[in-house]
Formats: sequence, structure tokens, C-alpha cells
Amino acid sequence: VSSTVYGVEDLLEHLYSKLEQKYTVIMSHKGTVKNRSFNSCYKDCEEAVASCDLFLGIITPSYGSGRSNSEKAYSITHREMLLAKQLNKPRLFMVNEKVVFASQFLNEMGLDIQKLQDDGLSLKNPAHLSVVQMYRDIQDVNQPHLYHLDTYARIKDADHKVSDILLSPINKE
Repeated sequence: VSSTVYGVEDLLEHLYSKLEQKYTVIMSHKGTVKNRSFNSCYKDCEEAVASCDLFLGIITPSYGSGRSNSEKAYSITHREMLLAKQLNKPRLFMVNEKVVFASQFLNEMGLDIQKLQDDGLSLKNPAHLSVVQMYRDIQDVNQPHLYHLDTYARIKDADHKVSDILLSPINKE
């Protein structure tokens, strides 16, 4: 499960309690990401993604923290999602509908995220443009068998959808 935490703690608690019945769940919120003192938290999370069989990503309207001083200053969650895609991990993403709307709006207006950020413009909060970029980065229409994206309006919706997809009788071994 991606390192998304702030604002979705209840969702993570519900998902963990449900998913642990069928899966070995690696979730930083629950402390199940192996913490190696010689690694940074970035490396620990990347190793967790590399070792997982299925990646569950949650995108909220907040971009989050944990940006590294290297690369493009992506958050830990953003880096995890990119790595899961790069490694061709089976991926399930739950995306808040506000993020999807913002992405569609920017497209329809012909606005480029990078140019807006370079010009110092933002959507109420500079992090929101990064959330839209993260949403766009995880899309993968070329590998539909490895990738599923669904939207949610309320936390309860995300909880039900993940449960239906990962715990429904059709998915039982």
C-alpha cells in the first residue's frame, strides 16, 4: 500500500484489517515496511515496492510530504507509484475525484502543469499541481492487465471499492 497517510488514516486502518486476512500487507502507516537503519526511508519504501506482488496506490487531493533533495523532489508516494509502474507491478489505484476533475479541467483549458509551476502559478496550493501530475504519471493504458484505476468521492467509497476488487469471491484463491 502506498505511503499515503495524512487524511486517510481511517481508510488505511480499515484496508489493513481487511487485506491482512488474505495478503501480507506492507504499509508504512502500520509499520510493516522493513526499516533498515542503513537505508533512508526513501530506499526502504522503494524496496517494499520492489518486493510486493500487487501495489495499491491511493491519491488524495494533498500531495504529501517526504520529498527528497534529489531528483525532481517527488514525494515518497509519487516515487513509489512511478517505481511500481516502471517495474510492471500489478497496480490498483484509488484516485480522489477532485484530482481527476482538476486534471480534466487543466487539459480542457490547454494548461501545462510544468509551465504553471515554472511561472509560480498554482491551484489554491502549489502541491495540488503535483497531485495532478502524479495522477497523470500513474496512468498506463498500454498495460491494462497490470493496471486498474478507480475514483472515489468519499473515503468509505474507496474502502468498499478496494474490498470489492481485492477481496471479492472471484479473486479468492
